[in-house]
Amino acid sequence: MWAWTQLDILGKGNNAIVDGPFGSNLKTSDYINDSVNGVPVLTTKNLEGDYSEKSVRFISQKKYEELKRSQVNGGDILVAKIGSIGKTGIYPKNAKTAIIPANLLKFTVTDRVNFKFVYNYLNYSGFQKLIKSIARATAQPAFNVTKFRTLKIPLPPSPEQHRIVSKIEELFSELNNGIENLKKARGQLKTYRQAVLKYAFEGKLTEEWRVLQRRAGNPPEPAEKLLEHIRKEREKHYKKQLDDWEKSCELAEADGKKKPSKPQKPKELPPLTEKELANLPDLPEGWGWVSVGNLCSVVRGGSPRPAGDPKYYGGKIPFLKVADITGETQPYLKDYKYTIKEVGLTKTRLVGTNTLLISNSGATLGVPKICLIQATFNDGIAAFLGIDEESLLFHYYFWLSKTEQLRNINQGAAQPNLNTDIIADIALPLCSRTEQHAIVQEIESRLSVCDKIEQTIEDSLKKAEALRQSILKKAFAGELTREWREKHPELITGENSAEKLIEHIKAEKRFTAEAQRAHRKN
Repeated sequence: MWAWTQLDILGKGNNAIVDGPFGSNLKTSDYINDSVNGVPVLTTKNLEGDYSEKSVRFISQKKYEELKRSQVNGGDILVAKIGSIGKTGIYPKNAKTAIIPANLLKFTVTDRVNFKFVYNYLNYSGFQKLIKSIARATAQPAFNVTKFRTLKIPLPPSPEQHRIVSKIEELFSELNNGIENLKKARGQLKTYRQAVLKYAFEGKLTEEWRVLQRRAGNPPEPAEKLLEHIRKEREKHYKKQLDDWEKSCELAEADGKKKPSKPQKPKELPPLTEKELANLPDLPEGWGWVSVGNLCSVVRGGSPRPAGDPKYYGGKIPFLKVADITGETQPYLKDYKYTIKEVGLTKTRLVGTNTLLISNSGATLGVPKICLIQATFNDGIAAFLGIDEESLLFHYYFWLSKTEQLRNINQGAAQPNLNTDIIADIALPLCSRTEQHAIVQEIESRLSVCDKIEQTIEDSLKKAEALRQSILKKAFAGELTREWREKHPELITGENSAEKLIEHIKAEKRFTAEAQRAHRKN
């Protein structure tokens, strides 16, 4: 009753299964700023259902005519063939004709087959394994369109296809509602995390703590006193650096070696102006706003050049890159992928254990980490030197609260990037060290609950996906329609059988091909 057939048998037209044009045929210069008259060019992001003007680019009608082979119409199935291979989507029925780029393919299914049946099968884990089996093992996974066309699909009779699609949609409806609610809860958790951090650095989480401290006769020290202590400690540290530098210079001179660079004096930024303070939230009594640069030195790393040169790389000294800074909810960084041989041969710098770092470049811009190892780092990372270990977590959570703000600072560069002056100029709400500890405790007690709830949500989403695949497995094994087949044998046999359906599709293809050949001769 069912029959196996190749995907290309189920295609409609000459270009039923095709990918987008090569990169050289569709360049950045071909895009135009005209959403009314332009033809949309889709991306992998559109596979998630967003086909708004913000998520697509456009080319001219003239350029479209050149690339017409790769056109997409409503109801076509889209599949990622490079990168997120196997990811699928359906181009909306009411959407205007579009073009796909090289990393996508489109599948126009014959009218004799329910295209949603095919779409669901493409999403089935059994078929996804087939896609991965034909993929090339490269940095960017990719598969060949010719091989894709030859992949097999189990085809039931047409009436059963519609019944299966109806059954899948019925079962998915409730499942999708549950998934949507889980994702909504996950979004609410993110909002709650941000609110916790915001309130923490406005002094709201420790209001009761301050009242209790004052009642007990232990009022927190004012921020000015801590700031003065920090200033003296920085001066003391700088004087020690100078003494060590002078001794190193004497030794270098005696040995005929090059003198080391003189240590830089800590910058002292001017106090925040009344205008700047007016734009900042009010703080509790005893707190104060202070520029980050007056609490520590903000320095950037560097990389040995050229990258990967065995003269520099492959030693025993950890070398951190932006890619090592991952996971916004985990404060500590201790793992690394790269090493270098010697600090002195490079422009990078060595920092000690328990140093606060922040990514100032790329997709993870603004993500802070406390480095638990002695390491060097590249120029996509900035380090905060001179923060007392007692205050590390307080500073970590402050920068975690600023991640979104940092990402919205536009410096006019194509790649998101922050320089150390911008970081040093940011105002930080300073309070006593005892209150800093109380703030950290309040934050962590709340965020630990978030972590547990978030883990429960992630586990539930995985179970939902497993259930989705279980439904698809039953669907394509014929289990969802077993009773229906028993009641309607006349709809799945004889002229209604899958074998006859495939014969009709092939006959139509032959007829169309012959008509096209005759047309070309005339």
